[in-house]
Order: sequence, then C-alpha cells, then structure tokens
Amino acid sequence: MSVRLHLPIGNVGDLFEFLANWHNVPSNVPPIELHPSTPSPLRALYRRFGLDAAKEWWVRPNLCWSEGLFSGQNFLVAPTQLGKETFEVDGQSHWLVVRENQQCWFAWVPVGKSDDPPVAYTPAHEVPSATVLEKTSVPLSRFLAIHVLVETTFASPKLWCIGDRPLRTDDFQVPLVPLLVGSAMGLPPLQYDFYVDPTQRLLVMNMPESDYTWVATRDLEIEAILFDTEVCDDCRHDMR
Repeated sequence: MSVRLHLPIGNVGDLFEFLANWHNVPSNVPPIELHPSTPSPLRALYRRFGLDAAKEWWVRPNLCWSEGLFSGQNFLVAPTQLGKETFEVDGQSHWLVVRENQQCWFAWVPVGKSDDPPVAYTPAHEVPSATVLEKTSVPLSRFLAIHVLVETTFASPKLWCIGDRPLRTDDFQVPLVPLLVGSAMGLPPLQYDFYVDPTQRLLVMNMPESDYTWVATRDLEIEAILFDTEVCDDCRHDMR
C-alpha cells in the first residue's frame, strides 16, 4: 500500500514512513537494540529502516566503509556503531552521526539533555574538541530530514539535473508541492528546498545558492515531467 504525506510534513516520523514506501522497505524490519540515550529522531529512523539505513565496517584501522539507503552521498553512522565515536565538552558527551563524503566535516549531537538536540560540527581533519566544535541551532530532526531526502534524491533509480538556472516551476508538466523548504543543515550554509508532485512519485531537490535542481523518480520518464527535456540532457542519470 502506498503511503502519502500530508503536506507540509508535520513530523519526521511521517517523512520516514513516506521514504520507507519510496524505498520499498517492509514494515517488519528486524528490531535493533539501541543505546538508551539515543535521541528520538535517530531512534525513529533506525526503528523504521533497521540496518537498511546504514551499515559500516572498518576496512583497516584508519578506513571505515559505509553503505545503506542513507549512507551514499554522506555517511550516516550505522545503528550498530552509534555512541561508539564520542568526545566530551564540559562533561557533555557528543555522538558522531554523519561523516561528510570528502572528509570535510563530521556532524555530532550532544546527548542526554534534549530529545531533539541541535547538531554541531567539527572539521574532519581536526581532533574533536571544544576548540574546533561549531554549534548550530539546527535540531537533529530537521538535520536528519534534510539528510535522508538528499540521500534519497541522489540514490533514486532515475535522476536528472537542471543546472545554471533558478528553479522554474513552469518547466514542469506537473504542479510542485512544497515538502520541506528554506531548510539548512547548518554547515555548510546551503539551503535545500524539496518538492513533490501531487501523486508523490516525483521528488525535486533545489539548491538556490548553486542554481541546481535535481529531479528524482522511481518510474517516470523525463518526457512526462518536463516540457523542455533539453534542459537536462547533459546531466541525465538513469540507474536502471
């Protein structure tokens, strides 16, 4: 049975359920034992997707390999590893949650004081400490919502890119409905805008600062999406 979002999204759990349907993840994934201090947004993500969300293992002492639904562009820490890479600032433990794909930054959350803590960052090449920690006001729930939507977009079976121009809704043959707009992960300060079509078979990701729009779908052809398909002929990614 298909799962439809009531837009705009009310909570991150609704988004997870929608994406589980997009990725064909069954409802009865094997349960995973999580650390008692796991913040609610991460707990909800791992409970819904299980090990499909992310798996990782150490290839050698200084090289960690990661894969999964939400560990392709940037790397979500696997549920089995959550809480194992930590550091403290003034007695507050911070857990690693995401590694940037080019090892530019690591994203962390303080645990134990809030159920939806704000995300913080450190440069990947620096030893994590209070000196290099950059705090943000972005709650974990919003950070994860952006992360899973970015990962879903780039991993979609059919993906096209419209570049060097602002998003133009009149390029599309179908209406675009805002899903999550005006959101940023905190670092880098890129804004992400996400849209779906009324049937919710199309996912559009726009990055206003870079003038790039990514068009993702599981089963539609580009000729049924855009009026002028030449706008993205050079950036076609058909993963079938």
